[in-house]
Amino acid sequence: MQVLRAVNQRVLGAGLLVGALIPIMSYFGTNIRLLLEKNLQGESFMLVMGGALVIASGACLVWIARRRSRRALWHGLWMLLVLLVITQLVPNPIEWFHFILFGSLGLLTTRAWFPVAAIMICLSVSVGDEVFQWLLPDRVGDPRDVAMNFAACLLGVAVALVGGETT
Repeated sequence: MQVLRAVNQRVLGAGLLVGALIPIMSYFGTNIRLLLEKNLQGESFMLVMGGALVIASGACLVWIARRRSRRALWHGLWMLLVLLVITQLVPNPIEWFHFILFGSLGLLTTRAWFPVAAIMICLSVSVGDEVFQWLLPDRVGDPRDVAMNFAACLLGVAVALVGGETT
């Protein structure tokens, strides 16, 4: 049973970057959050985080649209609607970053691995990230974050599957 796909250099590089960003953000996340909150007050902070979410979502929609499939584009639009709902259900804008980072992980692992393997990798990284945070003195591992990270990964997997995950 083959689980790894032939993958191009850009997908591999992006996957490695996202894979490296997850522990970096876990380790430095509190300091980055405090710096952002100090320099960007109230609505400015929400605009920056919302802008990052819109850019990531837009990039996914462009990628799907380049597949020249109306069906894929419609799926991309409902996924964008899901992200908008998430921003309403998750009131903390810093948590939106989970969906950008782990959604990217889901998309990229699905482009490199077959879907079942990609989902298992995403679940392992989600759990591993929270265990890592639990070991850090100034962080707390949270099972709800595992669920949110994994949900973001699944959304990324869905985007990859709808958009045509092969390279």
